[in-house]
Amino acid sequence: MLKEHVAHGWLYRTVERGFNAVCRLRKGPDRVLRHSFITLMVLLATIALNFYLYVKVPKGFSRSRKRRLAARSSPTSPLHSSP
Repeated sequence: MLKEHVAHGWLYRTVERGFNAVCRLRKGPDRVLRHSFITLMVLLATIALNFYLYVKVPKGFSRSRKRRLAARSSPTSPLHSSP
């Protein structure tokens, strides 16, 4: 009275592969929860690095300073030169 093994179609196999992939995704969060102190230290180091880079990296030029620098460094044609 045992049923014979029936080969499943492509849709069943595709959905089954999707379910198996979701089950494999649990390994990452499980690992993070096991090592919560290390995860917290990495988070705090990332935040500290962001603050450090925010303070250290130059902020850039203002628009008016960009225009003055561009005007000084761009060559002018002889028609626009002043006497």
